[in-house]
Amino acid sequence: LLLLDDVWNRDIDKWRKLKACLMQGIGCAILVTTREQQIAQFMGTVVNGSWAKSYHEVAILDEEYIQEIIETRAFSSPKSKSDYLVKLAGLITERCAGSPLAAKAIGSVLRNKTTDGEWEDVLQRSTICNDETGILPILKLSYNDLPIDMKQCFAF
Repeated sequence: LLLLDDVWNRDIDKWRKLKACLMQGIGCAILVTTREQQIAQFMGTVVNGSWAKSYHEVAILDEEYIQEIIETRAFSSPKSKSDYLVKLAGLITERCAGSPLAAKAIGSVLRNKTTDGEWEDVLQRSTICNDETGILPILKLSYNDLPIDMKQCFAF
């Protein structure tokens, strides 16, 4: 089993060359994940030796599950879970665009934030996630929230 996760390369020639090498194996399976429908279409599927142009589109996660992920990550104890912060978590949930990765990242950032003002600041300074920018803004927010020594380690 070969897993190619989060493929972004749109060069169909490169894929054809790689696929030609991989098709030499018997009993092999290749699983590809991508956020781009175009990439999924040109990669296609082989079923029982026949080439088929198909893919499986994963639905976005419902907001109730996104909020659960955020709250589980953000509130280390039930005592820290105020009604106002839960309300802010709901606003943040709407901006995660159904992405569990965005929810995990923002929940982890919020875990170290204890005041209403800190949560409001996070909500205001980040687009969090949307169809156009994807997950990158929230990952940048996570990076910006790191201590300086950790930023250096991450950059290395």
